[in-house]
Amino acid sequence: MENLWVGYSKVHGWVVLDRARNRDQSKSIGAGMLLFKKYNVWLGGEYLESKNNWEPPQYIYGPNYINQLSGQNAIQAEKIYQKLMTYEKTKDPLKPLNPFVSLLDTVFSIFKSMLLFIRGGYDISGYNNLGYDKGGYNRLGFNPQGYNVKGYDRRGYDINGYDRRGYDINGYDRRGYDIKGYSRRGYDKDGYNVKGFNRAGYNRKGNDQYGFNKDGLNRLGKRRYISTGEVVSYRDTAEYKKYKKLKEI
Repeated sequence: MENLWVGYSKVHGWVVLDRARNRDQSKSIGAGMLLFKKYNVWLGGEYLESKNNWEPPQYIYGPNYINQLSGQNAIQAEKIYQKLMTYEKTKDPLKPLNPFVSLLDTVFSIFKSMLLFIRGGYDISGYNNLGYDKGGYNRLGFNPQGYNVKGYDRRGYDINGYDRRGYDINGYDRRGYDIKGYSRRGYDKDGYNVKGFNRAGYNRKGNDQYGFNKDGLNRLGKRRYISTGEVVSYRDTAEYKKYKKLKEI
């Protein structure tokens, strides 16, 4: 059973994914696509789905889906699940449990095939046997590559990975800036970080975090203190303490 995946689709109901068949027919199925076989008391049939869509909540593994149910719904779901699990041994075409309904399904399949032939391969709803319309989109509005008519996938991203606002999954636009205007390294278009300092350590007024500009002058117009030929930290000076006290006042 390792080649078989049985689960529930929000769109198609109970479905079977035969991994072995998908591997054997990978060229005809297409890259990034999966061939599912659905269990439906009236229609049955196969359809293609993008691998990107094979995940919850669009597709739920059978036992996990049954655990979400209760009472008769859970009992009926368990019967269907066990029926579908025999597919790998019998290659059963997933006929319904009711023989009468199975006969009706066969008649309907013949009628559907005739109708598809008359309509050039498309049913009365405008979809072919793979579930796509003439424009190449399924009932959910997505093409085989998983994109809608506007070029966005189910998550809302285009083929280049950007959403409708122009941001990727990490929140950055094509130029590399987030919605607040900062790059991945944390600098805006002018080269300043969120604290207002550039890579050299100066703010927009040209002062460093201690209040000195590139010439070594603070806002009072005095230079850094020199002691024995070395620059003494501004925080250790009487001037800084005076300035801090004035600032606090």
